[in-house]
Amino acid sequence: MRTRMCMCIPAALAVLLCGCFGTSWRRSVGVLKDMNTEVELERMFEAGAPKDAGFAHPADIPTEHLAAFVRLLTYAQPKLIGETEYVPLVAEPHVAKLSVAIAEGLARAGPAERVRFSVVNTRFQLGFLPKPRTTRGVAFLKPQGTLNLAFDLVDENTETDMPGEHYLDDWGDPTRRTITRATLRLPEHAARYRDGDGDVHPLWVIVPVEALAAAVPPDAPPETEPAPDAAGPGQMPAAASPEGAPDAAGRLTGDEAMQLLKSLDELKRRGMLSEEEYRAKVEAVHRRYDGASTVPPR
Repeated sequence: MRTRMCMCIPAALAVLLCGCFGTSWRRSVGVLKDMNTEVELERMFEAGAPKDAGFAHPADIPTEHLAAFVRLLTYAQPKLIGETEYVPLVAEPHVAKLSVAIAEGLARAGPAERVRFSVVNTRFQLGFLPKPRTTRGVAFLKPQGTLNLAFDLVDENTETDMPGEHYLDDWGDPTRRTITRATLRLPEHAARYRDGDGDVHPLWVIVPVEALAAAVPPDAPPETEPAPDAAGPGQMPAAASPEGAPDAAGRLTGDEAMQLLKSLDELKRRGMLSEEEYRAKVEAVHRRYDGASTVPPR
């Protein structure tokens, strides 16, 4: 505990100096707070004065589109025995509530505000009591119509020696620094953010807003509140395996495939996808296309 305290003091001083002389973010209004989920708006400041961040807010994103996309976000959890398991970033019982709150925040935010969110997943581990594991990040829209989800914690065990106390509360900017080291698995219409220097940010996800609809399963009900018989925290949603052989619900129609391919073309044009990433995602679209033996018309 003493070692952790010593490590936190210099970092806290750095955050304080950044707030005084550099760019910082400050809470502006709360959207949702309960035992598992917290969503709020935060505003950008530079040298202590408010600054326009240039976001495309307010933004209207259908909740069911956002929830379906969040369900597809998983990360690799290697095992000592057997194949790597892919675990949802957000446990199923919390997806609907979190998505509703993020969508509400984006609709209420101004150009200088973004949405900060955190959700605590409680997962049982073999031989151990359930531990709270936090997924945390920020959400915002760029003027080009691209939704950004940047994470600094991914299903991270953040509880200290004192139950209910978390040593990483209110820590840092997910677009500048990540804490969790994880490998995300993304649906084919999304990509990792690539900055102006060509560096890829492993926990920063971007997706064209118009492509979010492709994540919604056919005849999916609107997202309002979690269903009482929701999947357990460790259960993997069937739709979250785009690289495997698709079942009937995971296949794409010609129109859906066309929309995804256009979105991938746009991501490649903006430099967000390398040639190798682009080809892999295009092949994944072809595998999910209805009548996958033929290439969707371009």
